Amino acid sequence: MPDCSFNPRPEDVPNGYSNKCPLSAWEESSEGHCILHAELEPKPHTLINQALSEHSSPVVNANLTGIDDGSDLDFSDAQLPGANFSNSSLRSVSFEGALLKEAKFVESDLNSAEFTNGADLTSANFTGSNCLRTNFSKSTIEFTDFNNAIIIGANLSYVKGSRSEFIDAEIVDADFFQSDLKNVDFAGAEIRECRFQASDLSGAKFPGATLNESSLVDTNLTETRLANATLDERNDYGERLLLEYQADREAEPEWLIECFNLPRVEELGIGVKSERPLGNKKSSRTASDTAPDSPFEEVYERDYWWFQCRVLALARFPQRLCTQIKRLWSCLPYISSNDTSTQHRLLINAENTYSELKSAYRGSAWSSLARRFNIREKEARKKRVSPLRAWFRDALLYRVMRHGESPGQVLKVGLTLWILSTALFLHFGIRTNTGTVIQLNLFGKLDIELLVRSLLFTLRRIFTFSSGGYELIRGELWATTLSIVGALLQAVLIFTLGRRAVA
Repeated sequence: MPDCSFNPRPEDVPNGYSNKCPLSAWEESSEGHCILHAELEPKPHTLINQALSEHSSPVVNANLTGIDDGSDLDFSDAQLPGANFSNSSLRSVSFEGALLKEAKFVESDLNSAEFTNGADLTSANFTGSNCLRTNFSKSTIEFTDFNNAIIIGANLSYVKGSRSEFIDAEIVDADFFQSDLKNVDFAGAEIRECRFQASDLSGAKFPGATLNESSLVDTNLTETRLANATLDERNDYGERLLLEYQADREAEPEWLIECFNLPRVEELGIGVKSERPLGNKKSSRTASDTAPDSPFEEVYERDYWWFQCRVLALARFPQRLCTQIKRLWSCLPYISSNDTSTQHRLLINAENTYSELKSAYRGSAWSSLARRFNIREKEARKKRVSPLRAWFRDALLYRVMRHGESPGQVLKVGLTLWILSTALFLHFGIRTNTGTVIQLNLFGKLDIELLVRSLLFTLRRIFTFSSGGYELIRGELWATTLSIVGALLQAVLIFTLGRRAVA
């Protein structure tokens, strides 16, 4: 049989491949093309499988469009760069390990198809395709187009998918965990019940997208654009962003991290290179794996974390103070500036990401999450600014009113101030309008009536500068200070309530 006469233009051939076809011409083709390049439809599936099994060299731009039922076809390990599978039914077809760079699956039915074990789909086109339970695990989908595709119950775990596009796609109940999704475009996509755990979404864009009931725990969200997306309260971002967690560990002494047995981000990693397989060895990864639990989230659930986090906060202070001094020193003339520290860069990224999430939730039905991310944004800022005036200011704003987001916190501060001030005034001694002196006596009998009078006296001083006929035996300056602080707390409470009302 003569050789296949298919001879595409060089510009139509995927880069790095020859335009010469290694197959023989098919007798049914009037153009002298092989079974893979012939434009006739339908083609015998037995001959297609035979051609694929007998030739291991790449065949470019194969024409396999319009397949009505491809369930008996097998493209495992096939090398078909630039192949056209558009408008075909390829249900349950195996493409495991196949080379399909720049292949076209436009408007094709890929229900339960397998693109696993290193299938290379770089720059492929899945526009409008039906990917119901399709398995892309451990494949390469970089620069791949999934625009307007329907992706339901699909597995895209461990994929290399940077700069791919899912514009206006419908993505439901899909696994994207431990994948490289840098600079992916999800504009206008509808995403529900998806799992992105331990994936790298840095630089990804979600303008106009809907992201609901999905997990972004341990996900790298550096420079991810979420502000114009529609998010709901059922999304899971973890206790804190991984960026903030990593920045905290960077500022802590190694011996303390070892003592508290804290996992390190740089050791476990994220994305495809993550050292978090489901089994004991990295080679144990399979296409049936489920999203991994977060070792970092488990830290926040420890019984003694309340104590450990305060010890770690104290341990971070000297390191961050030293970092700020170095940064200030580098600003002086004729002093060379060192590169920004790792923790400073991580905190800036965390602050920006919290800001994106805050903007996405602000004005929505989930404004409580906007308040939460606003608090985390300010906390990330507090950790990176100079631990002098700005640091103490941010610390005070957090303790008093959670950066303007919590009227309840203001009331807690007021209640604490009320109780402590009452104890202090009882220590000084309070003289009533009848001349009775009320004073703290730890060994005397408790008089409930006098205690209530003392509490009312303190409450009056918190809200006014009047003593109501009572007077302190000593410490009048403390009472005046309490009245000033009380007036400030009232203003703060009105401010936080106002923010809550307009949020």
